[in-house]
Amino acid sequence: MKQDSDIKIICRQCGKEFVFTAAEQEFYKQREFSLPRRCRECRSGQREEAERALCSQCEVELEKGAAIYCENCLANVRLESEMKVTKLQGELDSACAKLDTEHAEKVELEESLGQKEKLVQEFEQKVNSLSEELKELRQLYETFNRWFEPVMSDLEGRVVQRLEAIEHGQNKINERLYKAFHKMLEIYENMTLWEVIKRSLRRSQVQTTEPNRGHAMD
Repeated sequence: MKQDSDIKIICRQCGKEFVFTAAEQEFYKQREFSLPRRCRECRSGQREEAERALCSQCEVELEKGAAIYCENCLANVRLESEMKVTKLQGELDSACAKLDTEHAEKVELEESLGQKEKLVQEFEQKVNSLSEELKELRQLYETFNRWFEPVMSDLEGRVVQRLEAIEHGQNKINERLYKAFHKMLEIYENMTLWEVIKRSLRRSQVQTTEPNRGHAMD
């Protein structure tokens, strides 16, 4: 770009072509400005708009020193703000109620856990008590077993000896009965029935007369 020749630039706002003179180029160079992007008309219009105060909501022109909203927009903004505040307040109240409910549930849960812990402690105490009782019973059983075992062993020995003596006596009785039975068989083997009856009668007569003799002697 030569400083002694004008250049043409397309305005990016209105799209029209404008001439950027050599003098303007020299001035921009001295000030170290970049090349302009808008034409002079668009730039002057932008400054006029900058000097005017417009409503940021509806772009209605405002008086100098006025707020950024016109009266209608300001009322709408206030209404929207109040509605948002009301909504936020409702959400806050709902959140507080939820927190209160959760806190109550937490307290109830803690109480329930406390009761369960108490029951567990009582159960552990009962288990420990039963363990002690079981230990004492085991010691008592061992003591009783140490005392009772020799007694039972001695008693068992005596019972065995007694049974052996009874069995021995029964064997002797059986042997005597067997001998007496064979002797009776030998005695009555050659006798007739009539002789056996007569002998029995004699024996019974002797047994009846002997007591009478005893009474007479008395």
